Amino acid sequence: MKRVCVCAHFGEGKELLNGQSIKAHIVANELEHRLGGDQIIKIDTHGGYLSTIKLIVLLLRALVICENIIVMPGKNGLRIIIPLLRIYSMIIKRKIHYIVIGGWLDNYLKERVFLKKLLYKCDCIYVETQQMKTDLEMSGFRNIVVLPNCKALQILSEAELVYNSAAPYKLCTFSRVTSYKGIEDAIFAVESINAREARTVYLLDIYGPVDDNYKTRFEEIKGNFPGYIRYCGTVPYSMTTEIIKDYYLMLFPTRYETEGLPGTIIDAYASGVPVVASDWRYSREFVNDRTGFVYEFNNAQALTDLLYVLKEDPAIVNAKKTECIKHANRYTSEAILSILTNRLD
Repeated sequence: MKRVCVCAHFGEGKELLNGQSIKAHIVANELEHRLGGDQIIKIDTHGGYLSTIKLIVLLLRALVICENIIVMPGKNGLRIIIPLLRIYSMIIKRKIHYIVIGGWLDNYLKERVFLKKLLYKCDCIYVETQQMKTDLEMSGFRNIVVLPNCKALQILSEAELVYNSAAPYKLCTFSRVTSYKGIEDAIFAVESINAREARTVYLLDIYGPVDDNYKTRFEEIKGNFPGYIRYCGTVPYSMTTEIIKDYYLMLFPTRYETEGLPGTIIDAYASGVPVVASDWRYSREFVNDRTGFVYEFNNAQALTDLLYVLKEDPAIVNAKKTECIKHANRYTSEAILSILTNRLD
């Protein structure tokens, strides 16, 4: 009998750089490293509803041959996978571990009482933030464990930190490119400051895959980019530290209030780069006065005002770099995933 099945959106054969797929690979790779590749099987949920019948068969097989089933579904997959596992577990008793990606679960369950009751019966539900744990426990859950997001990255040493002391200061965003990630807020802020100063105070580089529903809009915006704003495409997650380290600040102007712990924050910290983030629901657990700056949620002008202040005294930014790399060590896959592996009896 194998010890673990990991059922997640791997996107095998695809170059998927979304947080869901990246985390799936990180978890599976760490388990293979700790337990041995012969103890792990993987089920790839990439393909959506078209692969539902195949998923049903593969999950049943996994329950027969694995002691632990780890699932990492999004909202759509959750409605299929958890009921399936509950039906199967009436026949075959196995430990079910649900790893939540992002910070949306408690709100999502408020109007889904039946699904909530099924989740009560999971052996363990792993959430990315302490506040998520508190919120779910207030609605009756007793099986919640905090498992922050993590990365397998090379963390810079203090000797490798890059310090910026004069304009133009380089900024970057490192996320899926869509309006809900605040990309247009970042562009607005940089254009406003440079226009106000009549010089190039900030350069902005945008990294990440462009959301399918945003491609037309982004092409229009990109066609009007001034010379100090660039779209730089995608970067393999194993190379992010090497690229991000040269930036003054990473911007995370998300308009998703239910972010969990975004992997891009860990990327920035591993690179010794402070973060400027909107005040999403859980932001204060991960971005504080030692590692970055938080501004009012969904307020592009507040981002602009903050960046205008930060151009005046780079020492304020540079003083946070050492603390950033200290924080990064809290979120290595080796440190975080021991929380999971210790529960795989």
